[in-house]
Amino acid sequence: MKIPASNLFRATVCAMGSARVAVMELLVLALVCAAGSFRKEGVGALGINSSWMVGIVMLLIATLVCATSKRWPWRLRDAGFIATHYGIVLLLAGGMIQRWYGSETRLRLHTSETINESQMVFAKDYPVVVQREKGAPSGVKIGLYLVQDEPVVTMENLSGVHKSLSLSSVIGKAFTWRDEPQMEIRFRKYWPDFSMSPTGPISCSEKPNNPAVLVELTSNAVSQMEAIHGTEMQVQLLRFEVNRDVANSVPVDFRSTIRLSGSERETPLETTVSMNHPVAYPPGFWRTALGLNTRILQVGWNPADLRESTLEVRREPGWPFLWSGSVLFCCGLIGHYFCLKSS
Repeated sequence: MKIPASNLFRATVCAMGSARVAVMELLVLALVCAAGSFRKEGVGALGINSSWMVGIVMLLIATLVCATSKRWPWRLRDAGFIATHYGIVLLLAGGMIQRWYGSETRLRLHTSETINESQMVFAKDYPVVVQREKGAPSGVKIGLYLVQDEPVVTMENLSGVHKSLSLSSVIGKAFTWRDEPQMEIRFRKYWPDFSMSPTGPISCSEKPNNPAVLVELTSNAVSQMEAIHGTEMQVQLLRFEVNRDVANSVPVDFRSTIRLSGSERETPLETTVSMNHPVAYPPGFWRTALGLNTRILQVGWNPADLRESTLEVRREPGWPFLWSGSVLFCCGLIGHYFCLKSS
């Protein structure tokens, strides 16, 4: 006996839209997420981004659509049920679009700043971080040691490059790193037996009883516009601030003043981004609602170098599906509740 195509289609829709199929799909997703939480590599190690996982999500979307199609023709009392299911469909679709077309990029930026500081470094068992204005660390470490009564200096720059040289070879000379030519270190004067007198520092003898060296640090770092991969945007860090608690000096907020520029049609924007207060560029309510702009977030800083700030740049084309799905889902729950109550 030949089954009519319309009956076969309706039987397929009813089978796909059954609660039993939906529960099985959700159970598979739950097991994958639970297994991934016990692995060091996370859920991604189980193929969360693979084609088979995408297939399960697509199957779940099809099940939700079929579950609402079974009730056709729809009546007013079905509005909450339909809105709830299609809210979940929009959320899943938004997640997939975000995965395929969205992007997240982290940028480590430095401010434009001139440092010209002097500091006395004594022979110690550990390197000294050269301080700059207001006691903020420059990140450059200088050490002074005695090797067979001969003074030796060690230097480590912001990139972790380490140098060890005889003090006699660098005294009175300027030293720069190849990867940071804007940073200059000069060892001005050496005192074998340092002591303070009314007229200033002196050396009580030529014996290395209390070695000390005067270090000058000069930097003319100029920040550049950084291009954001995959976009026409550029960002420049103008200033970085760390707000601290007055009572215990614990950092409570990080704030970056940045300059943003896009295509020739967009007006450059100078704004401030801080923790939990992202910035959208180009600005505009509808651009943000439709996911047509880029969000910049403050995500980190470097305690050893207060010129450095870490920003995260996000492109979220799936955002309109996510917020509209959330609104539709909540409205559907409320509508479904009142429909049940009225019946």
